[in-house]
Amino acid sequence: MSDTPDNNRPGSYQVGYGKPPTHTQFQKGCRPPNASGRPRKEFNLAELIRKELDRPITVRENGRTIRMTIREAWMRRIINEAIKGKRRAQRTFMKVAKPAEAWLGDTGPNIFWLIGSE
Repeated sequence: MSDTPDNNRPGSYQVGYGKPPTHTQFQKGCRPPNASGRPRKEFNLAELIRKELDRPITVRENGRTIRMTIREAWMRRIINEAIKGKRRAQRTFMKVAKPAEAWLGDTGPNIFWLIGSE
């Protein structure tokens, strides 16, 4: 074992740039340099809402269980109630669908003739 160099032996430590001697690295009784660690990312309200709407849930539909996001379940409910003729759901659908259609740049037939423009 005497033919191995000093820096390859287990327990040896090479002192250099960014590598202080081990006996001076952390003094006893001193506070570590980054005791609290990196701070957690703070979410704003829009990110929290988006995160919650994209959370998957399990829904029972016609005796089957389906996994979907909260956003998909909410839209299904709004559309189903709008089809049944509930005015509040129709207004909500209009408020959601108009900006979505404009954002998608849909050039096809307008879907708002079904409910009537407001």
